[in-house]
Amino acid sequence: MKLIIIFSLILSILHSILFYENDLGVSVFLFVGILVFLIIICLKQSKKIIQPKMLILTIPILLLSLTYFLLNNTIFRMMNMIIIIGMVGIMITLATSKNRKIKQIIEKLFFLWIGPFDLIKEASHLANRYLLTVFPFKRKEKRESIKQIIKGFLVALPIVIIVCILLISADETFADIFNKIFCQIAVIDIHTVFSLIIRIATIVILTLYGIAFMLNILLKRSSYNLNIVEEKENKEIYISPFTITILLTLLNIVYTIFTYTQMQQLGSQLDYFTLNYATYARTGFFQLMFVSLINLIVIFVTNKNKQEMPKSMQILIKTMNILLCLFTIIILISSMIRMNLYAEKYGYTFLRIMVYCIQITELVLLIPTFAYIINKKINIKGWYFVIIITAYVIINFINIDQIIAKNNVNRFMELIKTNPPEYAKEALDIQYLTTLSIDALPEIERLLQEVNWENLPMSYQNLKEQLINYKYSLQETLQEDKNIWEWNISFEKAKKIINNN
Repeated sequence: MKLIIIFSLILSILHSILFYENDLGVSVFLFVGILVFLIIICLKQSKKIIQPKMLILTIPILLLSLTYFLLNNTIFRMMNMIIIIGMVGIMITLATSKNRKIKQIIEKLFFLWIGPFDLIKEASHLANRYLLTVFPFKRKEKRESIKQIIKGFLVALPIVIIVCILLISADETFADIFNKIFCQIAVIDIHTVFSLIIRIATIVILTLYGIAFMLNILLKRSSYNLNIVEEKENKEIYISPFTITILLTLLNIVYTIFTYTQMQQLGSQLDYFTLNYATYARTGFFQLMFVSLINLIVIFVTNKNKQEMPKSMQILIKTMNILLCLFTIIILISSMIRMNLYAEKYGYTFLRIMVYCIQITELVLLIPTFAYIINKKINIKGWYFVIIITAYVIINFINIDQIIAKNNVNRFMELIKTNPPEYAKEALDIQYLTTLSIDALPEIERLLQEVNWENLPMSYQNLKEQLINYKYSLQETLQEDKNIWEWNISFEKAKKIINNN
């Protein structure tokens, strides 16, 4: 228990040093790394780890925390805080339990983070006992006297302050005396004192929560452990093989017709479509989402069916399911082609890049789906979890804002080579570019430096002015002094660009 108290106190102090009145940077990686390391030590010391291989989740956790050091994408910086906390909880839950039911994992996650509030009182008593062993008082009477003195000050101080305020407002001479006293101690910065009080209070609260958090995991009577239930067998599904065959046959006929129409559309000129670019791309994406969902549900249900059937019927159902996966691949490719046509016309945005990423992820998810159809023993949920987490980590590291800016800049630079460059201005979406994070600034700087603006029509000079004004607007933010814990590579690159100008 002493180990838990010491680790909780260390983490609370480290949290105050790294994050209090600081921007997020390398501090996130340092804190998360130490947090995970100390949690694993506590679990190993308490012999609570049942599945050590689940500790591999520390890799994506640390990689996501590293993005705060490398990049500056605002959306991911907000999302990753929630995802990192969630993944730490999932790692603890899976490592300390044999149960892998999704419903029970969610319940355990809830009690993992909420349960400690029920143990705060016990955590405070534990911390108090440890404090007395570190700073022992010789006699119980002295301890009681100190407690009474502290209580006396806590009761008396608010009353004295209220009385002083009333007397100061009632008598100018008395107020003048207090004014002289406060002038003598004016060297004490009120903000600093207030800030120190908040930091100490935060350290105390986080320390108690940290102790309660570990008690919640270790104690058998805690809410986290009381909600562990024995794994029950899945409710078996019994569906007539004729019903399944009819369903799969009709679905495959519909998908065959749909695929045929897609091939025809993609083989013709897009200008003849009744749909415009935007509707064409959006409908393709939603078709993908709905079809994929329907296919996955059908595959799960038909493979979990316990109804006895001839071997020939089993082979037929497996074949039908494989066809569903193949049609899903075709629809995915069709949707990606649609989105590519849209991006070529209007450029990249965060949403369009994410659509590409989701489509590629779904293609990869079909690999374990094929394996699951052939062999029901495949842990498809586990594979899905690994693929989705891996995809999300990769998406974090591809620097989406830079890709968006680079695509827009390249399209603009290609179009200004035409004579006359009448569509180039439309290709450069300055209003959108200036909403991106500072990850996009190197590409904006490249645009300013590599384009020969003097040879362009006067109407283009306004674009140049907007870009220069955007750079000037960043000067105040980028000139701020950052301490070592706030260090961010993307910020330093942007700062260097501004300083060189």
